[in-house]
Amino acid sequence: MHRLNLEVQGLKLRALCKKLQISVSLITKIIKVLDSPTTPKDKDFCKYNIVCDFYENFMVSKPSQPSINQISVEELAQRLSSKEPIQLVDVREPQEVAIAHIDGFVNLPLSQFPDWADEVHIRLDPDAETLVLCHHGIRSAQMCQWLVVQGFTNVKNVIGGIDAYSTLIDHSIPQY
Repeated sequence: MHRLNLEVQGLKLRALCKKLQISVSLITKIIKVLDSPTTPKDKDFCKYNIVCDFYENFMVSKPSQPSINQISVEELAQRLSSKEPIQLVDVREPQEVAIAHIDGFVNLPLSQFPDWADEVHIRLDPDAETLVLCHHGIRSAQMCQWLVVQGFTNVKNVIGGIDAYSTLIDHSIPQY
């Protein structure tokens, strides 16, 4: 994003920063790195690492934030086979989902957070049981914390993520 675009988008950027309780300078730094003239592969890797670092530093549990409920992959398998109504959210990147996925999960990549954050209450029911998945359970835990702050009342993190699911439950799901 160019500097002029940043200034034009300043109000949206400040609103996002206020919502996430972070500084505009941090978001600007992230955007500059993502907009750097690197090769596409390097850019994807940088994007992935920046988003992970961002969420580890700013979305991790803090004393004022509620603890997150957890669900094992064994419990997830039982819930999926029971056909009870549940919301399933996968926060991994699209290229990760292309490698390995579980049917029924809606993909909301953390790197695309600004694109879907304002629509989360439209796309998901805040009162429905919501199970959140990622590769190992770190990013999904961070998403769970954010959803709880947004007013979601029944959110659970899938411990071990799709990696544990493919190891313990469904060996046909590729590991990466």
